[in-house]
Amino acid sequence: GSVSDFRKALELGAPAASAQFNLGCAYALWAASLPADSGRWAVDKSLDALEEAVKSGFADWKLLKEDKDLNILRAEPRYCEAFSTSISAAATASGFSCGTK
Repeated sequence: GSVSDFRKALELGAPAASAQFNLGCAYALWAASLPADSGRWAVDKSLDALEEAVKSGFADWKLLKEDKDLNILRAEPRYCEAFSTSISAAATASGFSCGTK
């Protein structure tokens, strides 16, 4: 799906946690397709969406850690910062940790 597809899904009332996660993935893929010096905005949009996903109840820490769509984000300091307040014992138990691929 594309960014516009997931934005529309949110407008139509799709479950926020999964729709925001997928929106974050779509922005991350968009960022990865852009030249390094012009993709910053898409990285920020991706992280915004992922933060909203977690706030909305997204808790698939294994997917957050391993989804290849998010590879471009894992070197970002904000990737860890975004989830540091949300990482719970369940996240840690599932193997999620900041800064790892």
